Amino acid sequence: NLDGLSSQGVTYGVQGGFDYRFADTNLVAGICGGYSWGEAEFSASVGGKTAVSADITPLWNVCGRLGYVIGNAMLYGGAHYDRAELEITSPLFKTIKRDIDGFGPLAGVEVMLSKNVTVAFQYQLTAYGTENVLPANKAGAKLDLDADVHTFTSRLNFRFGVPVGQ
Repeated sequence: NLDGLSSQGVTYGVQGGFDYRFADTNLVAGICGGYSWGEAEFSASVGGKTAVSADITPLWNVCGRLGYVIGNAMLYGGAHYDRAELEITSPLFKTIKRDIDGFGPLAGVEVMLSKNVTVAFQYQLTAYGTENVLPANKAGAKLDLDADVHTFTSRLNFRFGVPVGQ
């Protein structure tokens, strides 16, 4: 039986996108894509010793969002797709590496600081689904990983063209 679970991590990256504000409305639709570095680390322990650890390294993502402008801020929600590398290590088996796909919702606020500079704060949930990492052995022991990653992001953006709050 597991007696401890933990997770932590920090990522950083670059993102590009396009927003379209519908004429004479406060509605905005946008698309974006990005690449990240860093990692989210997970571990499980048995008897106080690490039995298995996993690193999810975000590689790239795409997203779509719909927003509503209020003054110099935009509230938005949307969905995203992530492709990441999963690396699992344990004293019980060799290191396993594979690419995994995740999907989920996102929500945030973006605020204009000047004509072309904004700051954004965003929450997203990435559900990677269940990965069969180690098939059942002769004794029936197997390892499945069901990872959901909750991410809080802050970004400083430079906008080319017409600001979203105009």
